[in-house]
Amino acid sequence: MTPDMSKRQLGPHQMRAWREWAGITQVDAGKHVGRTHATIGRIENRKLPYSQDILEGLAELYGANSPADLVDRPPPKRRPGSG
Repeated sequence: MTPDMSKRQLGPHQMRAWREWAGITQVDAGKHVGRTHATIGRIENRKLPYSQDILEGLAELYGANSPADLVDRPPPKRRPGSG
């Protein structure tokens, strides 16, 4: 991992906002990507870098259009089908 990659992975992202928007617990998110809830929490708190496979798995679970959304965009104001 390059220093630039690690810095970006620990920088600002929207993962917690997307998880909460999707109504998913850290436990369920962790199970989906084969990690513990503690790992998901550390990633959300920017204490642990995320990998591409985690980013892709969480994006799928949370209903994001692309993995990049979890890094660059907040979730929509409304979930699909919520009104």
